[in-house]
Amino acid sequence: MKNNVIENVSDKFFSIESFENIFGKDAVVSEISPLLFAQSVRTFLQNGRQGTVFCKGRSDVTSRSNLKPWRQKGTGRARAGSPRSPLWRGGGKSHGPQGRGSDLVFSKKSGKLSKKYILQQYVERKKVISLSYDPKIISCKESVRLISEMGIQGKKILFLHAYNDFNTICSFNNINFVSLVSYDAISAYAVASVEYILFLEKDRNEFLEVVKSWA
Repeated sequence: MKNNVIENVSDKFFSIESFENIFGKDAVVSEISPLLFAQSVRTFLQNGRQGTVFCKGRSDVTSRSNLKPWRQKGTGRARAGSPRSPLWRGGGKSHGPQGRGSDLVFSKKSGKLSKKYILQQYVERKKVISLSYDPKIISCKESVRLISEMGIQGKKILFLHAYNDFNTICSFNNINFVSLVSYDAISAYAVASVEYILFLEKDRNEFLEVVKSWA
């Protein structure tokens, strides 16, 4: 079995998913422009920002009077117009960040199309792997050994899991090159930022249902 770096590993551990296994024999590769995919990633990143950063400008400082602190001339001191000035300690901040709501809108149809498109790229390059592994107990050591035997240790891996599969989550959560994402939270950005996609054979039906919902 030759699939890039994966060779000579027992079939009981994993199988490389084919295009037909996931999308069906009659599936057609989705046509999508790079611009549409870029928009989906930008929307995901932008909407993930809180937008809660805020600094007080001089007009927001209300703990100080806005009266001129001393007369313009004759005191020997530098002229000053307001103790709220950014030049004064405790005054406002010039050009500081302001809280704003800037959520972007991206249609559900376009979002599904972009996720299906990027997943198809991984399937065609033999980067989607189904693991015949069901952790009965929490064992990070066993998970690392399995990934090492597959020959993809150190590669960026996206591991898909059921949201309530506690043993699986804890077994793979502490591996620094593995990102865990539940089936109901898959995004085009999460898929595009890794080298391999893994899911458990016992979750195949759930995985296929999610993929079919993108059609």
